[in-house]
Amino acid sequence: MVDHKVISNIGESYLEKLSLDGQMRGYILGANSLGLKPKRVVYNLIRKCKLRKKSGEGLEEFCKRIEQDYLDRPDFYFQREELRFSKADVEAFEHDLRKTHEQYDHIITSAADPLDPWEWPCNDDACDDYHRTCEFFPLCIQGLDIGTSKLYTQRNSKKHRS
Repeated sequence: MVDHKVISNIGESYLEKLSLDGQMRGYILGANSLGLKPKRVVYNLIRKCKLRKKSGEGLEEFCKRIEQDYLDRPDFYFQREELRFSKADVEAFEHDLRKTHEQYDHIITSAADPLDPWEWPCNDDACDDYHRTCEFFPLCIQGLDIGTSKLYTQRNSKKHRS
């Protein structure tokens, strides 16, 4: 299997986390259910260009400069990593998937209002989405107290709890 990822930075921490890639383990689980047995995953990693347009530079000139930078530094922009996911890796993913499904099913069937976000568990995977800490992180960690309440404007609504 091949996965192409466009990312901001190809660092050691990113490469270490590839082995936890739930998306790819899900693809492997799906392939297995179809009778396919992928042996490895090849990740084609492409680093986003961080060059910015210079003052007075035309669009065509800017595009040429970006193109030249990619041509001059292919090792900086492109990397290929190959990983193997064991049967145990895929089984662990399937177990997690079933547990998550059970939790969601429980919430949907037992919540007074399953559309109320307060009925759902916290999603700690989203704490550092987009390579920055969520603006509500202090609220999740500390709860609403005198210190954190000064950081937010609280709406009065029957749907939202204090």
